[in-house]
This record gives sequence, structure tokens and C-alpha cells, in this order.
Amino acid sequence: MKMDKKNNLFLSITLIILVTFLLIKVIYFSEPEKEDHQIKTTSKKEAINNWKTYNNTTYGYELKYPENWFLNTEKADREIYCTGPDNESCYGGFLSISNYKNPDQYEQHSLDQDALEKPTDFIKLDLSIRIEDDFFLIDNLCKRNPGQNILNREKIIINGIDAINCSSVTVDHPADIYIDSTTIKNNDKIFQLGYEKNGPKDKNESIEKIISTFTLIK
Repeated sequence: MKMDKKNNLFLSITLIILVTFLLIKVIYFSEPEKEDHQIKTTSKKEAINNWKTYNNTTYGYELKYPENWFLNTEKADREIYCTGPDNESCYGGFLSISNYKNPDQYEQHSLDQDALEKPTDFIKLDLSIRIEDDFFLIDNLCKRNPGQNILNREKIIINGIDAINCSSVTVDHPADIYIDSTTIKNNDKIFQLGYEKNGPKDKNESIEKIISTFTLIK
């Protein structure tokens, strides 16, 4: 009987030691992973927080962009003007952000202009502002566009603002041009942010981050 009690006591002590050891091992080895995850998350936030901020008081918006990118604000405060037979195309407030200086030199804007070959990592975000009217309704966006096939259309939210994201491809151009655009409405003004991409499913992470910082200001 005494022997049984000693054996039980020995087993109990052994079990307690084993459980304690396992708990220490789990806590010790799992903690660094949690710490590493927190560091990565913080670094990601700090990366955007260290970006430059562009503030446009004319049209009431701001966004952030990488400090080593180039911002063209030459026409960012330009008044909205209308063209076309019935003044149906009304644009203004043009802004561009690119990872290359003077990005227009890589784009052919007319037949008599020779454009430089685009670097493989070239990317540019264009922002323009329109007025919503009978010719241009936000509800019709990305549903029936002449010269384009619509690949995807979805409603999204950017910093509490309702927006529409649209992916399309041109059909009246020798080479397929894939375009990703985000449209935001504020009263009668419509903000359009768009960029060319390499394929139907391609998304540029830097451009998407820039768009995600867009916010309206008073």
C-alpha cells in the first residue's frame, strides 16, 4: 500500500513537471511570432505615414504618395471646362503621380509625337474631376463604355466614402490596354483615379495604396 502511494506521488510530481515544461515551451516559442507580426504591421503603417501629403483646397481632397515619386500639379486647380458638340465632356483638376519624372515623355499624345519606350516598372496614376450631369451619371459608370469591354465593376468604400472600382480593356486600339479606375462622388463633383495595368487581374500595390489614402476635406 505504501509503495502504491509513493508511486502515485511520483507520477503526480512527474506529470506536474511535464505540464509546466510544456507550458513554458509554448509561451517561450510562440511569443516572438506575435512580436514579429506586430513589428511588421507597425512598419507597414509607418511606411504610409512617412509618405508626402498632397492637399487640394480648390476641389477639397487630399492623398498621400511615396516620397520618392513625382507629383504633377500644373493643372490640379484648373477649372472644369466642357468640350464636344453639346459640351458633354466636362473635365478639370488634372493631377498625376508617377514613379518617373516627366511621365508624359513615355506616352504618345498625338500622331506626330514620338514617345520614349516605357521602363518596365513605369506606372502613373491620373486624377481628374468631372461634373455629374445628364451626359455623365455615376450610376452608368462602367456599364456601357464605347470602345471598352468591362471586365469587373464593384462598389467599394475608401475612408468611409462610397466609390466604384472598374476594370476594363480597350477594344479600339491595336494593343489591349487594361485600365483600372476608381470613381468617387462628392455632391455634383466626380473624382476619377485611374491607371493602366499589365493584365486583367494585375493590380499595382503602390497605386492601390495611394488611392486608399484619398479623403475629402472641407
